[in-house]
Amino acid sequence: MTLTIKPNNIKIEVEKGILLSEALRGYAKIEMICGGKGICGKCKVLATGDLSPITEKEKAFEENCRLACTTKILGDATVFVPDKKVSGQILTQNLIRSVPVKNEFNKNYGIGFDIGSTTLAAYLTSLETGKVLSVSSGMNSQIFYGEDLISRIDYINTHPKGLKTLQKAVVGVLNELVDNLCKENNLSQTDIKKATFVGNTCMNHIILGVDPKSLGEAPYEPVFYNSVVKKSEEIGININGDLFFFPNIAGFVGGDTVGVILSAMKEDRGETALAVDIGTNGEMALRHKGRLLVCSAAAGPAFEGGGISCGMRGAIGAVDSACVEKGEVKVHVIGTGEPLGICGSGLVDLVSTLVDEEIIDETGRMEEDFVISPKVSLTPKDVRNLQLAKASIGAAIKTLLSYVGLSEKDLDKIYLAGGFGNYLNKKSAVKIGLLPNIDLDKIIPIGNAAGSGAVLALINSDEWEATEKIRSQAEHIELAHSSEYQENLLESMMFE
Repeated sequence: MTLTIKPNNIKIEVEKGILLSEALRGYAKIEMICGGKGICGKCKVLATGDLSPITEKEKAFEENCRLACTTKILGDATVFVPDKKVSGQILTQNLIRSVPVKNEFNKNYGIGFDIGSTTLAAYLTSLETGKVLSVSSGMNSQIFYGEDLISRIDYINTHPKGLKTLQKAVVGVLNELVDNLCKENNLSQTDIKKATFVGNTCMNHIILGVDPKSLGEAPYEPVFYNSVVKKSEEIGININGDLFFFPNIAGFVGGDTVGVILSAMKEDRGETALAVDIGTNGEMALRHKGRLLVCSAAAGPAFEGGGISCGMRGAIGAVDSACVEKGEVKVHVIGTGEPLGICGSGLVDLVSTLVDEEIIDETGRMEEDFVISPKVSLTPKDVRNLQLAKASIGAAIKTLLSYVGLSEKDLDKIYLAGGFGNYLNKKSAVKIGLLPNIDLDKIIPIGNAAGSGAVLALINSDEWEATEKIRSQAEHIELAHSSEYQENLLESMMFE
């Protein structure tokens, strides 16, 4: 029987009757202060599937919340280990440019939040100096209700209290991050006078308690576009001040993209620059001769390990890169143990290497599974799934450029935002056609640019006002209506 460990999507085989706590040993850190007697409640996890009957004590918890120390696995099951109990690669803050401090607070503190679909990050910042003092991050526990945004919208549509449940889930983790930052820096929550939030359009809706139903059906329009300011008590965030939420540009181009633009491309510098943030949905922004064009493309979950037979997120045990040594393909694994799966950056690097070695041909054909270890392989279907994902991103970039009469060779810079872009092998990404074929020195990883944007708007009021200027200036290109995108999609399926 199989136990799937979320959010890293690790799949392990377990014996019937084993306790969840025992099955998770080596894969997640589970606290059991009471010694596994089911008393302390520290080992709470979210779990579904074929499990032992829920106990009276567990009935008092949230839906699907179980004690790992007393719950037995009786068949296939899924467990979500919340917060920071699963070890993964969390990208920390990276300010791309500096600005002078300009705000109404002195000798106080603020927090910039990046509310991602998978990962939540919080940046404690001095409002006096503008310096980021500490970073705390955790997994978005909404994943248990739907791994992708469309699944979460469906959950809200089919559960009377679905919106409140998902809002409570994300606010709960954010408050834990606030607590962590305050404890680490000997502060009180009353010292936190301000918070800014960047997130995709759907996350912006959910955290504000706005039904995102319109984002799940054509024409995929947000309920609101403008930036929003709320009192902390209105949302339930445990700080002593106002909350500032970045604006949305379109249904699938949200405040996180505004944050990336604010960080890396706020002003037109006379160059043609492209910013790309790749995940299950790829968002991109193009600066050229005073214009700002944006679009999004559905890539699917392959870049986060989803839809891949042995896929997983970038955590301990993940294959994250590949190379050829003495004529043999070798892989690198995060950590020191045996490979448990393949993460997104490893998938791109491995496929690129196999194309170089002619194990995969230019059409994506691979004769048989490529075996990495007894438990981990790359299948022909995995290669096809990557082809679809990379073709979607590559085609979107080509289409966006064509709207201003440009081609890939006209790009002066490509900014790679986000965790995936930060760990991506640029040469491999170009090799498989995920990124434009330009000088690799022009492709610049910029880390968590969305989070950096949140910090900039936190410390300088002019930067906050600039978010609305970015929203109003941005020209959204709807790829679903573009025949050129469809043509580019077919052409981009090939491996070059």
